[in-house]
Amino acid sequence: MNIASAATLLAMCCATSLAATSADETADQASIAAIIRDLEYATNARDSQRICELATEDVVMVSKNGDIVAGKRELASYLDRMIGAAPALKKMHTRVQMESPAILMGNTAVAYGLSEDEYVFTSGLQLAITTRWSASLIKQGAKWRIARVHFSFDLFDNPLLSGARYAARVGAGIAFLLGTLGTVLWLRYRKRRNPH
Repeated sequence: MNIASAATLLAMCCATSLAATSADETADQASIAAIIRDLEYATNARDSQRICELATEDVVMVSKNGDIVAGKRELASYLDRMIGAAPALKKMHTRVQMESPAILMGNTAVAYGLSEDEYVFTSGLQLAITTRWSASLIKQGAKWRIARVHFSFDLFDNPLLSGARYAARVGAGIAFLLGTLGTVLWLRYRKRRNPH
């Protein structure tokens, strides 16, 4: 075999290998995107069992309220408490978006993005929060599973903080009015007791 033939054979092998790798990466990206869509659907359906099926046994989650949940059993308990049988939560809806394709590193991957979350409570309180999230996934056999997930939201611009600021302003206004009324009444009382 001459050098030209060897070079051609090598180029064909490389091209075949690259095509196979590209096809595998495309399939992995599609699988991970499907998991994120499935997670959105299961969350909106408040199906904690389906959410747990998307996770590894040793999953770790940092939740939206700052709780650290470790293991699938603890995750199931947490989800049942927070979204499954939560009597205070009347309705919820989330729209989950990946900001870019997952970062693939062999049998591990990192995905990240945001979710637009809406909560309606039986008390009448309604919250709309934009949540940032990141997730590490592991390929187990032919299936990808979520191993780690972290949620967070803007500390300085969120409806809870806005509500607290509004309550503080209302409270300060009421305190000012009561203080003014109290001062006026006290001055009138003094004037009546001491007309000169």
